[in-house]
Amino acid sequence: MLQHNLIGYLSSSDFKNITNLRRLSVSYNQITTVDPDTFEKNSQLKYLFINYNKIDCIPNSTFHSSSNLEVLGLMGNQIEHLPPELVAKNEKLSKLLLSQNRIVHIPIGFLENNNLLREV
Repeated sequence: MLQHNLIGYLSSSDFKNITNLRRLSVSYNQITTVDPDTFEKNSQLKYLFINYNKIDCIPNSTFHSSSNLEVLGLMGNQIEHLPPELVAKNEKLSKLLLSQNRIVHIPIGFLENNNLLREV
């Protein structure tokens, strides 16, 4: 857990050597940017919490390598637009936490193609 720190950026090298990482919380930091390749080597990641930061944009491919992701927390950020394939590319996702953002539009088909999603 890396909560309540002053982390401002998540880069592709931050977690690349922790290939068995299953749970990560970087909530309550100052994160503004998440590199699209940040979680590329973390295919075992199941629970990811990036709540209460300053993220305003999530690149479309950011979580594509996280095929085992079950819970994704992005609450309390400044996200306005959702990556269209966020849910479709994460077929095991059962909980997506997006409250307290600035979302102005939900892409067409955003919540389709995922039979396990139970909470949004």
